[in-house]
Amino acid sequence: MLRIKKLDIFIAKQFGLLFMGTFFICQFVLMMQFLWRYIDELIGKGLTMDVMAQFFWYMGLMLVPQALPLAILLSSLMTFGNLGESTELTAIKAAGISLMQLSAHSSSSPSSSCLDHSISRTMWDLSRT
Repeated sequence: MLRIKKLDIFIAKQFGLLFMGTFFICQFVLMMQFLWRYIDELIGKGLTMDVMAQFFWYMGLMLVPQALPLAILLSSLMTFGNLGESTELTAIKAAGISLMQLSAHSSSSPSSSCLDHSISRTMWDLSRT
């Protein structure tokens, strides 16, 4: 039987909040980069708001595979940085939990979701050809 420890729940809560924020920030930055690349082709064409909204929607969906790994990396770094800053990392080490064991628990779920996403993206690309 799999027991979820209080430490895992604590780290998951911190990681989840930071992940949501960093994901939307990464998504926004990538969308602005994409917009600056194609702004000259969009201006002066007489496009309606429906067409622009559809363009931004599909652009956002296309950029999720790039924003997801960036958000996972940034939120993991920020989570462990916050743990180290508030000396909770020292308390965890004093309790006898190694850093490798701690990082394995906290990175297993994001790594598997990123791997699942990249596999499904590859399968989708192969099905289109």
